Amino acid sequence: MAIRVAIERTSLPGQERQLLDVMRRIRKSCLEQPGYISGETLRDSENPRTFLVISVWFGLMDWRRWYASNERRELESE
Repeated sequence: MAIRVAIERTSLPGQERQLLDVMRRIRKSCLEQPGYISGETLRDSENPRTFLVISVWFGLMDWRRWYASNERRELESE
């Protein structure tokens, strides 16, 4: 059964572009992960520093594998 994962991210003032760049790199990496189906990024119309990232995975184990990966942790640390 497919699952959806929703993550809210908020940038520091003036750092929206840098956050978008990191999120794009994370999404690009996800494309190579087993079980990744799709993703989208939404921006809050009332607070442009807040984003909602939704990803779709074939199953919970696929998401957990990605979540536990060193690659994801390194990208997230940025």
